[in-house]
Amino acid sequence: MSSSDIISRVWTGILKVEFQIDSTQIPSTNNSFFTVLNRNSYLHLLMPDILAFFNISMDDFPIENWWFEYDGVPLKWNLPAGVLYDSSHPYTRKGDEDTTSDVWTIRMKYGDYPSAYVIPIEHIDADRPTDWLESCDFPFLKSHWMNQMKEACYILNNSSKIMMSMSKERSDFFYHSVVNNDSRVFESCFRKLLPTTISQIHNIPIKIHLPLANKVVRPSLNGVSSKLTLGKMLQQLVPDLFPSNMMMTIAVPISHGVILPLDASVIHLYMLLKYVDGFLHINVHMLERGSA
Repeated sequence: MSSSDIISRVWTGILKVEFQIDSTQIPSTNNSFFTVLNRNSYLHLLMPDILAFFNISMDDFPIENWWFEYDGVPLKWNLPAGVLYDSSHPYTRKGDEDTTSDVWTIRMKYGDYPSAYVIPIEHIDADRPTDWLESCDFPFLKSHWMNQMKEACYILNNSSKIMMSMSKERSDFFYHSVVNNDSRVFESCFRKLLPTTISQIHNIPIKIHLPLANKVVRPSLNGVSSKLTLGKMLQQLVPDLFPSNMMMTIAVPISHGVILPLDASVIHLYMLLKYVDGFLHINVHMLERGSA
């Protein structure tokens, strides 16, 4: 499979989602909204469709007071949807088989915001243009995404100057490639953040999620080389979970819903599987006993 084919699959990966609303909390004639969500996107990009379906007025129920919950646990809006799904769904023997038939049931909650666990959403100015909701131009999401891309740029180059110097028109163009799920525009803009050669890459933007420990590990690599494999990196960072750099005996690394090969080059995985926030997110799950 070519690199372009892999990137295309990353951007077309979907999740089937059921959004439920508590009718005792928010009056509505509908209780469930079924839809599909791109893995490589954010939950809030579906808010216009969700609120329209439930006939909810933003004037009465401002967006900054809404939050999502799965299986009793608040979902962090600042993480891409695929990362949230992989973090909250333990590995099973199905491994990297197709699980797109599974429906992810998410509860919509209003008020009593879980700010101890989820980043609070900044207040949205009521005087914004009337089409801001339809265009998904949420200031809190756009601001978060910009900060993440600046950080990714800094990690790659030891400087965020390239992203910081981008014109507003260009940065808006970049951001709306995320909103519109346009991989061609996104990849074109992203390539401008990359150093000319691999040897010039300062570090790689990676977040390794350890759901059982509720912890995120961010590697600081001493020199980036195409010879650095995922197995070697994981063995260095979490040796208790990856005592071998060639075999998965205790845990498995998952990104975009598939198990990643330990012998794969970290830099190549990053180029192909990075999320829309500029980071390669890897979820580590324990192997079921007897499934190795």
